[in-house]
Order: sequence, then structure tokens, then C-alpha cells
Amino acid sequence: MKQLAILLSLYLFSSSFVTEKEQHPGHPIKLANTTWKVNGKCLESEDQSSFSITSYVETKDISSRWGYSISFTEKTFSTSYSAPCGNDCFTSVSGTYELTDNEILFCVKNISRNGFCSQESETPKMSYRLFKITETKNGLTFVKISK
Repeated sequence: MKQLAILLSLYLFSSSFVTEKEQHPGHPIKLANTTWKVNGKCLESEDQSSFSITSYVETKDISSRWGYSISFTEKTFSTSYSAPCGNDCFTSVSGTYELTDNEILFCVKNISRNGFCSQESETPKMSYRLFKITETKNGLTFVKISK
């Protein structure tokens, strides 16, 4: 009976580690105080189903700065767009985010548009967007979760 109790205790003890590992696969995703390149517009529309980001290292080559990017602080995010010419619509999105395991909830507070834009700047009310995060070889992919 004593041996059975010991085996049961060992099983429960070891299974608690397996459960923990399954809940937190790999290493935790760190976004705070980082800047990433984005594969296109992100968080500008409720209809967007996904976007991907890759690590960004600023170089002396100015062309590496063109395109879409997203920056994170401890609790906020902001996107930006830059182009070699001034004949474009330059949009930035800002707000807060909450990161849990492999999901992120973006709360969009402001969408600012400057330049040649067909839409006006806006301050969305209650604009929340929940995404599942998947690590890729070169960065992260965000896929919208419909709830």
C-alpha cells in the first residue's frame, strides 16, 4: 500500500510539470521595448484577419526604414508607415495591449492619417482586436480570433 501511495505521488508530481510545459510551450514572447517590421498595414481595420512581423535592426541604409513598422512599450503599441516620397497616405495606429501566453489583445485608441488619404483620422470607441500569436522562423504571425 505504501508503494502504491509513493507511485501515485510521483505520477501526480511529474504530471504537474507536463501540464505546465503544455500551457507554456517554448519561451515567453517578449514585445516590450521592441520594434518590428510589418508585412503591410496592421490594426487599421476591424476586417484584418492576420499580419506578420519580423525583427528590425536599423542600419545606415535609409531604405531599410521604409514600409510599415510596429513598436511596443510595456503596455502600449504604435505603428507607423514611411515611404521614400511624400505622395502617399501616412497612417499610424496607437493604443494599448495585453499579452497572455500566445494571445494578444490590442485596444486601438487612435488612427492618425496624414498626406494623401481617402479616409480621415479617427478615435475608435471600444476597438478591441484579439489575435493568436505564432512564432515563425523570422518573427511572429498574428491571426485574429473571432469571438
